[in-house]
Amino acid sequence: AAAKMLNQLCARSVRSSRRRMRGRLMWKEGSGWVRSTESLTCRTTPLKPTPAVCPGVPRNASRIFLRELNTQRYLSVAQNDRSVQVIMTQQPASLFVTHLREERSKMQSIGSPMGFEHEGLPACGSFLRAHEKFLEIFTSSIWCEVTCEGSRKDDSNEFIWHPDATLQHAPSGRWLYVDPYEPSVVMLHNSCKSRWEAMPTL
Repeated sequence: AAAKMLNQLCARSVRSSRRRMRGRLMWKEGSGWVRSTESLTCRTTPLKPTPAVCPGVPRNASRIFLRELNTQRYLSVAQNDRSVQVIMTQQPASLFVTHLREERSKMQSIGSPMGFEHEGLPACGSFLRAHEKFLEIFTSSIWCEVTCEGSRKDDSNEFIWHPDATLQHAPSGRWLYVDPYEPSVVMLHNSCKSRWEAMPTL
């Protein structure tokens, strides 16, 4: 019963957020579909300098909740009708297992490359990644949708955990971002960044 109520709440949140996001898309000559000028501004507090090594970087095979520091919301995977959506929720709902790419870590001068595998339903065993169809259609857009699909560990679901606690999607170069004025929506943005922390299970 609790899981059903969570899915219903998540579905309503996703639908309302998607309506707002679709309403802000506009066609820009030479650039394709982009969000309106109002949405192009990063409405979050500036990132302050942090130590060279972030103590919050999760280790390999850690079981964590991903929390965005500014809004204090959690990245969650929810079922919306027949599709799986990635949204932000006030309470932790989705557990992720980290897969540190050790062979790539040795080549990275900054940041720790890793994948995030969802543990639980829906999309059990799937990885966080950019929405392939969305990324293909809106290649010139400044943002794209986050999804959780595909159980194979590959380059498409690799993120880089940077020393300042920001998360960058390696293939697209976009940053995992939550707009504080739309805190239920998480996206991959060209320039706006959010800080994240790995919350261990109790």
